[in-house]
Amino acid sequence: MALLKGMPTNRTLRVVLILFCGITAVILFFQRKIISHFGDSDKDASSQLLYKGINFNFNTSGKDAVGGNLQSAGRKIFIAFGYWEQLTAATNNFLDLTAVAAYGGRQVVVPFVKNSRLYGFAKNKPLETLELYYNVSALNRTLRSRGHGTLISWKGFQDVCQGKLDVVVRFDYTKLTKTSKYNQATQPFIPCNASDTETILSAGIKVGRTICMNVFAVKSDQKFENEVIERLPCVGLDQWRGSNTKRSYRAQFELSPNVTQRLHSDEAAIFFNSKLSHVHHKKSGSDIYLCTHSYRKNFNGRTSYQKHGYGKEVYIKFNSACSKLQQC
Repeated sequence: MALLKGMPTNRTLRVVLILFCGITAVILFFQRKIISHFGDSDKDASSQLLYKGINFNFNTSGKDAVGGNLQSAGRKIFIAFGYWEQLTAATNNFLDLTAVAAYGGRQVVVPFVKNSRLYGFAKNKPLETLELYYNVSALNRTLRSRGHGTLISWKGFQDVCQGKLDVVVRFDYTKLTKTSKYNQATQPFIPCNASDTETILSAGIKVGRTICMNVFAVKSDQKFENEVIERLPCVGLDQWRGSNTKRSYRAQFELSPNVTQRLHSDEAAIFFNSKLSHVHHKKSGSDIYLCTHSYRKNFNGRTSYQKHGYGKEVYIKFNSACSKLQQC
């Protein structure tokens, strides 16, 4: 009232002043709302950018490029106890597993290596990781771009699974016509014991349960993920030999469309360790590829190499000659 008494007596001027005050109050009210809204949005945007920045730095780091420090919640993992064959075929089996992992959004543990073989566990012995042979960071990026499941380090596996596998699947390659234990429709898998229990225990890993699955009774990665391993997060694979529907001694999975362009071992040569490639180029100046051999004696008593044998060393082939990796 005091304010109104102090206002001019002219009625028109008084109305104008009241309208001016009202409009000013409305503008100030909405201005506060707008500032509050965009302030919160900027805060959210900054948080998102910071989060993305952490992921970006992590993914481009050579040390942690396979997921050693990401949050474990919701992650699912495959770890194969072994890859059955030597380097070239074992690499193919390893890549097959990343393809099977794609449907369930799983990651595959980076294997250990020794004498051209790939292992899931170090078995209480000091073994190198796959990085001895391949550029794992570059390989992982290519797997992601082609729709494969990606890789996770041993440390990442420990962080997620905390020393325990929910289930171990032991693959049985017996044809259904030669066994009565399995049935494709009603009993594709049965409870059993893992064949490599000692290795699992020596690595300090506990197992929830073990099942044996016939590879001819489960022919899709979808059925394997949903019905066999029931989407459990930590899954161990015993007797993994890769997946190829044209080979009866391998798993028979038909892959989902998630894998847009399947990666094979012959393409993986471009990821070969740059240090070893440098040694090769220095010696021969030509492209590099791997070969594995076993020793044998010929009829003249001289030692020679037998191609495609089951040897214990990795060789780099320089034109027509093979040289030991260890000699490089």
